[in-house]
Amino acid sequence: TALLLLYAGVVGTALTYSLWMYALRQLSATNVLAFQYVIPLSAVAISVVALGEPITFALVLGGTAILLGVGLAQERAR
Repeated sequence: TALLLLYAGVVGTALTYSLWMYALRQLSATNVLAFQYVIPLSAVAISVVALGEPITFALVLGGTAILLGVGLAQERAR
């Protein structure tokens, strides 16, 4: 269990940091930062698919709010 936790921490951190740095090289910091708000939404989507978690009204409402907020922020940034 400790080895799995170590693996998840090291690989997860390294992968996330690498992707973040790649995104910063390709896009502006404002655009990259806006997509940080999508992380919880993607975590919920993965849990629905991988773990069979139920989709509730609150999840749909929250996901919609996240996507609308990111969309509005990107539109105003242009």
